[in-house]
Order: sequence, then structure tokens, then C-alpha cells
Amino acid sequence: MPTDPIRQTFINIPQWAELTLYLSSLVSIAILVLGFVRRAKPWAIDRKQFTKQFVIDILPNGVEKVLANVFGQRRLLRQSYGGTMHFGLFWGFVLLFIGTALATVDWDVTKKIFDIQFLTGAFYLGYELVLDIAGVAFIIALGMALYRRHVQKPSQLTYLRDFPITLWALLGISVTGYVIEGLRIAGVRPLTHEGVRAAAAFVPPWGIWSPVGYALAQVLAALPVDVREGLHFVLWFAHATVALVWIASMSWNENAEHILTAPLNTFFAPKLTPPPTLVPINIEEAMEKGLALGVSKLEEFRWQQRMAFDTCTMCGRCEAACPAFLQQTPLSPKRVILKLRDHQHAMARLAPDAERPALTGAEGGVVTADELFSCTTCMACVRECPVFIPIVDTIVDMRRFLALSEGAIPPAGQGALRNVERAGNPWGQSQSDRAKWADGLGVKTLAEAQAVDVLYWVGCAGSYDARNQKIARAVVKILQTANVSFAILGKEEKCVGDWQRRMGEEYQFQTLAAENIGTMGGYKFKTIIAHCPHCFNTLKNDYPQFGGNYEVMHHSQFIARLIGDGRLKLSKPLADPAVTFHDSCYLGRYNNEFDAPRRIIGAIPGVQYKEMERSRSTGLCCGGGGGQMWMEPLAPKGAKKANAHRLDEAQATGAKTIGTACSFCTIMMEDAVATKGAQEQVRVRDIAELTVEAL
Repeated sequence: MPTDPIRQTFINIPQWAELTLYLSSLVSIAILVLGFVRRAKPWAIDRKQFTKQFVIDILPNGVEKVLANVFGQRRLLRQSYGGTMHFGLFWGFVLLFIGTALATVDWDVTKKIFDIQFLTGAFYLGYELVLDIAGVAFIIALGMALYRRHVQKPSQLTYLRDFPITLWALLGISVTGYVIEGLRIAGVRPLTHEGVRAAAAFVPPWGIWSPVGYALAQVLAALPVDVREGLHFVLWFAHATVALVWIASMSWNENAEHILTAPLNTFFAPKLTPPPTLVPINIEEAMEKGLALGVSKLEEFRWQQRMAFDTCTMCGRCEAACPAFLQQTPLSPKRVILKLRDHQHAMARLAPDAERPALTGAEGGVVTADELFSCTTCMACVRECPVFIPIVDTIVDMRRFLALSEGAIPPAGQGALRNVERAGNPWGQSQSDRAKWADGLGVKTLAEAQAVDVLYWVGCAGSYDARNQKIARAVVKILQTANVSFAILGKEEKCVGDWQRRMGEEYQFQTLAAENIGTMGGYKFKTIIAHCPHCFNTLKNDYPQFGGNYEVMHHSQFIARLIGDGRLKLSKPLADPAVTFHDSCYLGRYNNEFDAPRRIIGAIPGVQYKEMERSRSTGLCCGGGGGQMWMEPLAPKGAKKANAHRLDEAQATGAKTIGTACSFCTIMMEDAVATKGAQEQVRVRDIAELTVEAL
């Protein structure tokens, strides 16, 4: 076996063609860079903010995200077909690019300048084998992509007219690469004993290390020498030309630009664990300086958001996971981001003094108020997005402008806000009645107890909604059974402000946060437990922005701990042992707590647990978050609601009991059961109620 097989390859490339290729490569790279600079200009990175964030937050988290989600393709692989397809595309592209770069350096730089080659011997053979395998994977993945686009045609994809051209061009580059390889192998002429090359071609034994090229060489070797050489040159030139045109177009092509921007956005995007919190608005400072309250112009988005708009792959995973889109509201998270991307590109082309269309507003805009106020803020879109676009934050930022600057919140939402302003709760009931649910239970308030281990944050639903009052009483029974030292705030507790903040009413949220933090500051306790995940998330993740730092637990976490410590004994089977569990968005996706409720259910004797098809991080939202609890979906009359879809998924498991761990979810699921008339077939029970039933 020769130690340097490539040197025995007969490659007849004229010098003018090589020179043309070199110059074309420089032009191609220049066009690529120019397009990227043009694309990146609207991002307007804040250098001071960037420097501060980079070392503390971006660098350590960005490396992990890139390794896992760019090189590991973790998020994409959640979907078997699409994930496998993209994995093959990504790694085939990367390895072929690296291989081409190595060959160029080896042949055109180190050999011609220093007369040194590193693609020789065993290393060269291994290199050829890896590239052949990568090329096969790439072609298979391209075939899967074309089949998906032309045959399967899933509705979630965006079908741009020129996208198939991109795929066919890549397929042509790949196939011609193999034919060129086969011609190169078939073009080997061994040295005769006189020291000259033999006229006849033969397929050398080392060619087997390029299995696809080797197979093609068996056929191509039969062609006359002049035909092989001419075909080699034509294909080589066409292959290089198409490849360079494709590279030059990457930063100008909406189908391919994510190849450049996706790794960047993945690196710079905020991490999701612990969950990112909304950036507070300094309302007083903004009003003094005449600054916008919320986002009404592109430049008011953070630079990471503007970069993210150019990252969208148009895959539609966000849309497929969105409960608002499922129930036919005007919202498609994909369309919102694409609108913002197109608007950003259009604004970059306008003259500085040109009139600019409104980004959003009560009277309309690029993104309409109906689109924005359809969002349940469930985070499904953000968790599914393979390139980490902060879709929910972007929507809430524009909602803030509508709420604070234009007063454009839907009427039903305005009514709930007025109730909170007047009575401290969205039900509008008297603040003095806030602890009536606990009459006869022997529950003390913090004003009476002064110091306890646990502050039970009951929340508005637990205090005023008849259904959730049963859950609050179940929590009290559990705490009393386990001899936990606890108390409530009673009439001193006010709405925590979760849905107001997500609806865009940052002013009311901050007012409530200041009042609640001030109230709790006058008492001594170790831990707050909340049975509503919305209260839990706000107390745990939002209040620290305003000085409220507490140990906060969801009631499912606390109950699971009591069971694990042996302080609660579950010995009684349930009336309906077939149980499924509906994951709350604000407990699960926001706070990554999926196991505690399932540990409780698993501790109940005789339970037959049945998982829904969409569960844990992919669970379907009930439709009640982000202020939707107080509004009807902005959907066509007769459209099926998100909670009805979720009930169907729960009943498909055959379970007779639907476990919940959220005040809103319980209300929404029971509403779906009543609407369907399925009270005899299925019951909805909070995790605390199931615990009490099994005591």
C-alpha cells in the first residue's frame, strides 16, 4: 500500500482554473462577511452591558449550551424524524467543511509553500473514510429533508419558494463530490519500471478507504482517459462554483442564515435553569426621562433579542407546542418572530428620516394587540425552540407598552386589574374575608403567631375560589398531621402579582410586590410554601429583584419531603386508582419541577399511574396563564379550547383521576370536564387532595 496515495492521483487542473478558484474563494468569503455585517448591524450590541454580562453569565453558560445544543443537537433530537434529519445535516456539513478545509491547506498551502503534506499514509486513509461516511449521512439527511418538504409537508414548516433550491444545491454539491472522488481514484496511474506513468488506469487497493468513491471508480475506470479527465475538470469546476456561490449566499439567504446566527444566539441566550426573570422597568426613572414603558420600537429591545430575531429557523416547533395557536387565536409565536425579523430587515434599509410603521399599538402595528394578548406565557415555545429565541419575554415586553402606555389590555383583563387595585384580589371580594376559608381549622395568622417555621402563602384562588378553598384546607390538614409549625398572613396577604406582570401591567405588579415584601419583613419564618405555582414562581424568582429573598417551596415539593422524611404515612388506596398527572407550566417548564408530584402519587398504595403522551417539559398548557384566566381566548366562535384538548389527552390514558398541582389548572381542567359533561368519567384532584385521601 502506498504511503502517499494522493500523490499518485492524476489530477489535471489548469493553473488558470486554480487561480480563478482562489480569487473566487476570496470574493465568496468577502460577500459572506459583508452580508453578515449588514445582518448584524441592527443588533447594536451594548458594549458596556456586553462586557459586564460576558464573564459573569454568558461565557460559562454559553459554552455548555453550545456543546449540548449546537454540537449535541439536544433540543432538535426531541423529535425523532426532524432531529435525526438535522443531526445528519449538521454533522455531515461540519465534517465535510473541515475535510475540504484540510485538503485545501494541505495541497495549496503547506505543499506549495513548504513542500510539506500531512494528508499522507494512515492518517490520509482515515480522513478519507470519515469524509465518505459523513457525505453519505449528509445525502441521506438531505433526502429526508426533501421528502419532508415535498411529500410529508407538515403544516408547522414555513415554505419559502427558494428553500428547495438550497437543498437541491447542497445535494448536487454532495453527489458531484463523490463522482469527482471516483474519477480521482480511477485516474491513478502507477509508475512503471522505467519510471514513467502507465497509460492505463486502474483502481488502487487503498481506494477502498473511500468506499463510495471506490465503488464509482470501478465504473468510471472503464471510460477513456480523455473522457475521464474532461469530466473531472467540468465537475470539479461546477462543484467549486456552486459551493462558493452557496457559501457567499449564506448571510443573504433566509433559509441558510441560521447556520451563522444560531450558534451565536445559543451562546448568548440566557440560561433557562434557574428560569430567567423579566427585566424590571424603573417606572419612576422612565417617566422622569420620558422613556418608553415597554417596547414600542425595535431599538428598545435588548440586543440579544434583536440578534435572536435573525436566528429563527422557521421550523415551527414553537407553533406546534403553543396552546394559543392550538385553540385558533391570532397568535403564532413563529409568525411573531418572523414579523419582527422582517421588520428589522426593512428598517435597516430605510433612510434615518423615513417614516416607520408602528411596532405594535392599540390601533394596530407589525404585531397586533390580539396576537400579544393571546399568549398564555406557558414557555412551551421557548423550551421547544432549538435556537433559544426568548419568545415569551419579547411578547411581554410589547404587552408592557400596550398596558402601561396605551391602556390597551382587553376589557375582561382590565376588570380583574381594577378588582386587585380596589380589593387586593382579582375576584373583587373583601380583603377582610381573605381568611374565611380557614374558619374552624385552627389556623393562626402570622400576626398571632409572630414566628413560625412555615408561612403558607394561600394566594387569591385558595382564599376566594370555592374549588381551591378545598385545596387550601387539604394543605392545612397535611401540615397539621405532620406537626408543621405554620401560619398564614390572612387579610394581610395580597395578590402576588404574577399574572399582572405577565399581562404587561408592571406597575401594579411592582406595587403589590413592595406591599407584600414589606408585610413579610415584619415577621419571622424560615420557608414559604405555596400551592399555586404562579405564586411560587413569583415569590421565588421575581421578588428577589425587589429585595424579597426567601426560601420558597411548592406544596408538592414540601409534601414529597414530608413523605420522604416519614412524617406522613400514605396507607389508603384511592377511590379511582388509575391516575394521570397534568404538569403545571409554572412549576414544570419555569422551575423544572416534574418529579415531586409524581413521587407523591407513586407513594399512594395501589396507584396505577398513566403518563400522558405530552408530559413533563412537553406538557400542554391548560390555557390559564399570562392573564388568560380572566379573559376568553381571542379565538373563532366554537374553537376548541386548550383545556378541552388537554382533557382529551388525559382521558386517552384511561385514567379516571387527573392530578393537578396548580390553582389555575384545577379550575381550567374542571371547566373542561363540566363543558364536556364528563363528571361521571373523570375527576380532577390537586396533589394535596390526593395526599389527604390516602392518609
